[in-house]
Amino acid sequence: MKRLDFSGVMSGGSIPTTYLALVDQYNQVVTSDNSVMIEFKVTASTQTTQFTSEVYGQTKFYSVNGVYNITGLYLIADPNSNQNLVLYNYGIDVNIPIVQSFLYNLLGKYLTTYYELEMGVGLRP
Repeated sequence: MKRLDFSGVMSGGSIPTTYLALVDQYNQVVTSDNSVMIEFKVTASTQTTQFTSEVYGQTKFYSVNGVYNITGLYLIADPNSNQNLVLYNYGIDVNIPIVQSFLYNLLGKYLTTYYELEMGVGLRP
């Protein structure tokens, strides 16, 4: 997966609860993963005039049996704007050759530090 998109989110409101899983090259959930953190940050937005875009609430999540329950994540930004968040996953070792090959086929580029997943959020007027 390269990107998640949500629309109709209210500024100051929560982003809908989402579940993500860490899967291996055989498309199986890595259930032994119980400690790897992911983190959300605002990376880009449309031109804003009223607010500095920011995420707050719970922005760091840890896996439980390979699954992340993304809940309690809030976004403050100008109404009727589009925001981009990036999820940083520090649990995928991008230096393993098969992982490099898989991610290159998925993303069209090689990663050197960590895997990023973009999340687009459209705020309602």
